[in-house]
Amino acid sequence: MATIDGCGICLISDVNTNQCKVQMDMKSSYSKNDLLLFFLKSSFCISFLDMRNRCRWSTNIGEPFLFVKYRGHDLNILDAEKQTLTLKEPVELEEASH
Repeated sequence: MATIDGCGICLISDVNTNQCKVQMDMKSSYSKNDLLLFFLKSSFCISFLDMRNRCRWSTNIGEPFLFVKYRGHDLNILDAEKQTLTLKEPVELEEASH
């Protein structure tokens, strides 16, 4: 199971053993302005779950790739087995992408 929160922390857990397998901090690529804007917006929210950050597993069976969207418009691919990002620089999506 994989999830990402509004602060950019991506977690991959094994649901059978209840252990965290991967924890990656995507916020290192956040600018100070992005973080300030997020905290101002999130002060009105109850949860830190953020619609700007999402993650989805590859649809190809057996592939350990997790597609991670963060900062609202950056996309990168996390290799869950190697615990590394596959792209050196994230792909910038459209500003209004969902």
